[in-house]
Amino acid sequence: PARSKLDMKLFSVPSTMKIGKGCRLHGNIRAGSIEVAEDTVIFGSLRTKNQVRVTTGVTVHGNVESGTTVYIKKGAHILGNVRAKSIVLHEDAKVDGTIEAPHGLRIERGG
Repeated sequence: PARSKLDMKLFSVPSTMKIGKGCRLHGNIRAGSIEVAEDTVIFGSLRTKNQVRVTTGVTVHGNVESGTTVYIKKGAHILGNVRAKSIVLHEDAKVDGTIEAPHGLRIERGG
């Protein structure tokens, strides 16, 4: 899309960025919203104005920040901090850093 920037340090897209299955990305990601598909490894941080969805088997070696909601599904691993207005975290996901959610944190169970 127009106004996008992709280089070795930064992936910046003004709209939604969808990252496919089994990817390995090196760099910080900035977008309107972000969806990360299964079994992906990101060496950098995720930052959006809208929601972030991190699915099963995803590892993020950095922080995750959202202006609205972050969804972290079963088996995901965030090695940094997570900050958003609200966070939905599966009980079998891991966050190594701090969690900041002034409008609430919800823990999901099951599949």
